Amino acid sequence: MKTVEDGERFNQFVALHEKAVWDEVLKSVRNGMGDPNWSPNSITGMGIQANVLAILRRRYKNGTNVY
Repeated sequence: MKTVEDGERFNQFVALHEKAVWDEVLKSVRNGMGDPNWSPNSITGMGIQANVLAILRRRYKNGTNVY
């Protein structure tokens, strides 16, 4: 069962690593599209954000750092 402390630790982890993971995912999408300047619209941005949070949850659970 999750505790408040664990939730707070996860939130701190997210605050520290979210931008780096976002950039990592965005770079991958841009490379796949062949467009280094592509920016997501609101719908694709929500999908990317969901992916970022899933990556952060997995890394937090596994105790791994962003890089």
